[in-house]
Amino acid sequence: SGKRRIILFGYNDEVKALLGETCPNYRIHLVSDTVSKETEVELLKKKIRLHRADFLKLSKKQLANFMRTIEAEKAEQIILFEESSVKNFSLYQMFHEEKIQELLTEEVRFICRCEDEGIRRIIEDYHDSNKNAAMDLELIGIHELRARDILLNHSLHEYWKDSGKPAKEWKLHL
Repeated sequence: SGKRRIILFGYNDEVKALLGETCPNYRIHLVSDTVSKETEVELLKKKIRLHRADFLKLSKKQLANFMRTIEAEKAEQIILFEESSVKNFSLYQMFHEEKIQELLTEEVRFICRCEDEGIRRIIEDYHDSNKNAAMDLELIGIHELRARDILLNHSLHEYWKDSGKPAKEWKLHL
C-alpha cells in the first residue's frame, strides 16, 4: 500500500504520547518486549503492528527474518527511542552492519533518542566516520522535544504581548 513505513524501537511514556493519535497515512511497526497485554490491544485498534523482541539478542538468521517482518526495506524512518542512550546507539550500529544496511533505502531517516552528552558525541563520531552511515540522522533528547513543543505551542511574542509592557521593553530578538 501507499502508506509511509515507520519502525519504532522502545515503548515508554514518550512513545505512548507519540502514538496517541491514529495515523492512517502510516504503517507503524513498534518493536518492544515491554508492552502489556492491555496496551497491545490498544495498539492493535490503532493498527500499529507490535513485534515483541529484544532486537539486540537475535541471532543473525533471526535478525534477517525479523527485518523482513518489520518491512525494513520500505522504512522511511527508523526511530530509536529506548530510554537507554547506549541501547539506542547499539541499535543504530546494528542497522549499519553490512547485511542489514543493504536492506535499507538510501533515504531512510534515523531519529535517535540520546539523553547523555558523552554518548551523543560518540554517536556523532560514529556517524561521521562510518562510510555506511545513514545519510540522515537526528539526535534528540526529551528536553529538546519538550522545548520544541513549548515554542511551537506558545510563541515568545505571545508571552510579552500579554505582559502589559510596551513593545520597546520586550526582551525578544527576532
